[in-house]
Amino acid sequence: MANNFLEVIKNRKSVRSFTSELVCDEKIKEILECGMAAPSAMNTNCVEFIVVKNKEIMNKLPQMLEDCAVAIVVCANVEKQKKEAYWLQDCAASMENMLLAVEALELGGVWIAIYPEEERMKTACDLLNVPNHIKPVAIVALGYENEKENLKYNYEEKKIHSEKWI
Repeated sequence: MANNFLEVIKNRKSVRSFTSELVCDEKIKEILECGMAAPSAMNTNCVEFIVVKNKEIMNKLPQMLEDCAVAIVVCANVEKQKKEAYWLQDCAASMENMLLAVEALELGGVWIAIYPEEERMKTACDLLNVPNHIKPVAIVALGYENEKENLKYNYEEKKIHSEKWI
C-alpha cells in the first residue's frame, strides 16, 4: 500500500481537459473527506468547501472550468482562523490532499487560484452567495481526463541542500 501511495504522489499532475462523463457523488465525498483530513494550524479546521456542478455557474467562475464535471471551491472561514498565513496554509494542505485523492481515484484535476485576486474573489463570492467571513482561496476543477498526459519528472538533486547551504 505504501508503494501505491508513493506512486499516487509521483503521478499527480494538472489536468485541464476532461471528458463529459459525470463524477459520482461517492468519489466527490471521498475527495472532500481527504480535504478535511489535512492538517490545520492550531487545529482550527477553518477550511470549508463549496461543491459546484451547475455548468452555468462553472462557466462564470475563473478559467479552466468549461468542461470539468465538478468544481470544488476551497474556502477559509476567517472567523475560525484569523491569521491569514495560517488559513492560507490550511487551504493549501487541503487542496493538495484533494488533488492526491483525485489521482488515486483515477480522475484528473487542476488547482485554480482565486485568492488574492480581488476580481476572482468577488466573482466567486457573488456567484456563490458567499458570506463575508468566508474567503474563497482556490478551486479544484475535476473530472475524467480527456487525454492522458505524459508525466514530467520534477526531481532535481540541485534543489537539495545540506544544513550548510552550498
